[in-house]
This record gives sequence, C-alpha cells and structure tokens, in this order.
Amino acid sequence: MKSVFSKSFLFFCSFLMVIGMASWAMAIDPVKLVDIPKACEEMVNPVDYRDAPDTAKYVIRLSNGIYSRWMPQEIVCERFAELAAAYTNNRVKVKIYPASQLGDEIECVKAVQIGSHEMTLPATNNLAPFAPVVGFFVLPYLMASDEEVKAVQDETLDWLNEKVIAQAKVRIIAWETTGWRYLYNSKKEIKTPDDLKGLKMRVPKNAMMIDTYKAWGVTPIPVAWAEVYNALQQKVIDGGDNPIIDIVGTKFDALCPYVTSIHYMVLTHPLLISEKYFQSLPKDIQAALVRAGKEATEFTRWWGKISEEKVWIAKAKASGVKITAPVNEQNTWMAKAKEIWPKYYKEVGGKEVVDQVLKIVERVRAEKKK
Repeated sequence: MKSVFSKSFLFFCSFLMVIGMASWAMAIDPVKLVDIPKACEEMVNPVDYRDAPDTAKYVIRLSNGIYSRWMPQEIVCERFAELAAAYTNNRVKVKIYPASQLGDEIECVKAVQIGSHEMTLPATNNLAPFAPVVGFFVLPYLMASDEEVKAVQDETLDWLNEKVIAQAKVRIIAWETTGWRYLYNSKKEIKTPDDLKGLKMRVPKNAMMIDTYKAWGVTPIPVAWAEVYNALQQKVIDGGDNPIIDIVGTKFDALCPYVTSIHYMVLTHPLLISEKYFQSLPKDIQAALVRAGKEATEFTRWWGKISEEKVWIAKAKASGVKITAPVNEQNTWMAKAKEIWPKYYKEVGGKEVVDQVLKIVERVRAEKKK
C-alpha cells in the first residue's frame, strides 16, 4: 500500500512540474505550446531547475536573451542549472533570468565582468568585442558542418579559455550551437549578393559581420537582438540573418516570408561565468560547475538533433515562407565574404590561430570522406 502511494505521489508531483513548465513557456513565449513541433514537446525535461532549494549557499544569477523555454539556448542554461545543483548536493542554486530581463547580451557580458551578476549566455559575436580571440567563430565560411563546429568547440576550449579569461575576465563553462544563420527578409527572394541591394539588413553590433555584408555590396544596420522584432514591425529593417529555429520561434516568419538557406556562419553561444567569482568558489564547487558545463553541452547537442533544422524548415514552409537556396554559393557568397579574413587575423590572435582551427576543420572533413 505504501509503495503504491509513493508511486502515485511521485507521478502527481511530476505531472504538476510539467504543467508548471508549460505555464511558464506560454506566459512569455510568443509561440503557443501547441505550435511546438512534437519532437520538441517530448523533450521537456521533467526535472525542474527551480526545484533546487533556496537554502543553497551559492546563488548564481544567469542571464540570457531567450524568450522560449524550448529553444536550445534556454535548454543549455536549464540543464546546467539542474546538474550544478545535483553535483554540489544543492549547495549551488542557479537562478535564470531569460528574455533580456537583466539587459541585452553586450550589457550582460559587461555586468558579469564587473560582478553585477555571475553568469550569462551571449552569442559568440557579442563576446568578441570583449574577447577578440573568439572572433574566429565569426569568420564567414570558416566551418561548414555541425561536426566541424563540435570538434572546434571541444578541441580549442582549453587554450581558448586561457585567452578569454585574460582578455575578458570571464570563463567559458559550456557551449550551445543554435544553427546556421539563414537570411530572411520581408521584400523579395535572395539568391545572389546582388539581390541584397536596396534591403535594410540587420546584423548584431559586430564589426566582422558588418564587413561581411559590405563584402556582399551592402551596408547593414546594427540592431541588438532584443530590439529586432520591433525593428521589423516598424520597418526600420527589412530583414537579417538567424538560424531557422530563431526565425520561426520568434515569429519573424510572420513578418518576413523570404528565407535563403545560406550557410555562411553558425550561431553559437558560450555559457560564461565571471572568472573572479569562479576563483572565489571552493575547488570542489569549481569542479562540479565545470562538469555540469561539459555535460550540459553534450545534452544540448543531443537535444538539438531531436529539434533539427528540417523540423523548423517544414514549419516555416507551412506558414507560407518561401525557402530559397543561394545560387553558386561557393564562387559568389563565399568568395566575396572570405576576402575580409586577412583584416581580422591580428584581432583573433594571428593567422596561426585561424590555421590551427582550419587544421581541425580539414581533419574532420577528411575523416568524413573515409
């Protein structure tokens, strides 16, 4: 009788947690829960990071700019929070502040640097102004596959962290990869760089990304992520580039029915922790957070395979979006964009840094051909 009661009680608690998570998602999410592709619905984690007790000795505030709980950027944060609590026996509680509550991504990197809060999840291009070495992730057409991105993230982490800590006073604790940045706009199909002329295209406030568009023959408009939807509504911009999961998940597809499946850059997010705060923690807590970060990275990669691009492409098409393939991408888009590489060699630490990354990329490509 006692066993039956225990099982029933556990089932009831799990049910309440799932309902609570759904309520949270619908409360802040512009996409209704019923709109989430089935694969993503099934990935809702029944273990809620918010269940960590408030008696935790170390409370970590983690900011991000994500509006949807089922987006991979939020998944990596929540998984890290769950594992941090588990691996420290609830001595650590991570409080997540989504939807740019604590500021936009650049503001939050500054805040973590000075100790206003402890952790944040910016796009790599928004960390680059503080840690130029990570800029190689923003070089157009440096990588061309998910396997290459994973290998570069894993194999560069140790030496990259040394440089990031020295330059920005923050530490990369985990990685998230959202997807390849597709072009989207409200006006017309884009097949070649010449088709961009006359369009007001948005980019993040990143010099390398601005120069990439200039190489294609247009001058883009820098707009912070939190302001993009309003800028599209008010026609301050005509479009921009983001992974298809972002385009659909934030309802850009309702305003921009034209998408081009270009693969010039992948959107990645490093999960950052203040190095000063990290060093103030006991060694066993540090080790637990590093372990939690590594495992959160792997979990999010696995989760990403479930919610892969084709799910979101199908959803975009169903909403009336026209998906266009770029014409002669290698000889037009790629050739023009790669002309900016030499300008940024010094900024990312020298051509030798780029060459080191290219060796990893070329090895992965060679292994794939075997």
